[in-house]
Amino acid sequence: MDINWRKIGLGVLAVDVALVNLGVGYALFKPAAKPTSNQSATTNQIPSETAASDSSSINQGLVDNLALLEKRIGLLENKQTATAASPVVEKTTTIVKTQPAAKTKSTQYVTIPGSGSTSQMNWTNIAGTEFYLDTTDYPGLLEVYFEAGVSLFNGNGRAYFRLFDATNGIGVQGSNIETTSQANSVVTSGKVSFWRGKNLIKVQAKSLTSDTAVFTWGRLKIVTEN
Repeated sequence: MDINWRKIGLGVLAVDVALVNLGVGYALFKPAAKPTSNQSATTNQIPSETAASDSSSINQGLVDNLALLEKRIGLLENKQTATAASPVVEKTTTIVKTQPAAKTKSTQYVTIPGSGSTSQMNWTNIAGTEFYLDTTDYPGLLEVYFEAGVSLFNGNGRAYFRLFDATNGIGVQGSNIETTSQANSVVTSGKVSFWRGKNLIKVQAKSLTSDTAVFTWGRLKIVTEN
């Protein structure tokens, strides 16, 4: 709300002037005290002269006060104008959400060299199937599967196959597959877990009944996401 300081100041000044005039009138026209026998006629004139002098001083004081009041009103009006003119600054924050880039799955195959067979009932290395594998060569690696074409020569019993980590001396977890078919069949393992590092991997086979377990071919199915 805008305040009209000039109107307020002038109103206060008008009240002030009225009160002063009332006081001056009272001083001029109030009955003088009855002189005593010891006082001269000259003394009776002092109240009137004193009142006139007081009136002149009061009027000069009013002029000075008016000038001071005008100055203060001007300062207040300037301050109010500056305050009203000050711009209001609103801060706006913009949040930009970026969607992550969509990842793509891809599948590649690593061929396992060699082929062979065995009639041993214990795990036996299939010669010529050695290869090195380092999982860090496949960024974004998700899954690995062992696929192979295998058979049981006479179909008598059951043939087993697996991957063997020769570097660490352990069977590769999840790589076991089996068959009872005389015909060459493609068999896929579950998810295979390799140990970290560059490891020498081999194919091993065994037979349940001394019938010949045949490994024809093999490969790794590698799934990555990047």
